[in-house]
Amino acid sequence: MNSELIGSLHQQAIQEIANQRTRGDESRLNRESYAVQGMIQQAFAALILRQCLDIVSGVNTDHYTADGVASEIEERISKRFGV
Repeated sequence: MNSELIGSLHQQAIQEIANQRTRGDESRLNRESYAVQGMIQQAFAALILRQCLDIVSGVNTDHYTADGVASEIEERISKRFGV
């Protein structure tokens, strides 16, 4: 698994929520709060989705069948996230 990318996306999610809730001061963000944890999870999921959309947008579909496109996308996502 590409732990550097995952860690970076998680940190970006935390920073996004800190920017929204505490004007960017992560030390004031109550990460024990279920509400804050939920917001971080949502931001993290959105960042992962953006990564996937970036991958999909780079696939040239002109030369592939539907199965070929799906395989290419799967391979690129696996490579990006290391899974």
